[in-house]
Amino acid sequence: MTRVWLHAGARCVIAAPATVPDDVAGDLLTALHTGLAAGLAPAAALAQAHAGTGHRTSFQCHGAGF
Repeated sequence: MTRVWLHAGARCVIAAPATVPDDVAGDLLTALHTGLAAGLAPAAALAQAHAGTGHRTSFQCHGAGF
């Protein structure tokens, strides 16, 4: 699905190649979007979200935001 979104014109896709529990995904993606809203690049926002929530997940950054 990541490849499809990038081919369709998305500049960046944050995706997990494995199952992530809903509560963990919710916490991490909320922190990720907070970082994006603050102006961080997607990869930096993802790294900050991992550090800030303490969650270690398989989310990856693909595309121009890497």
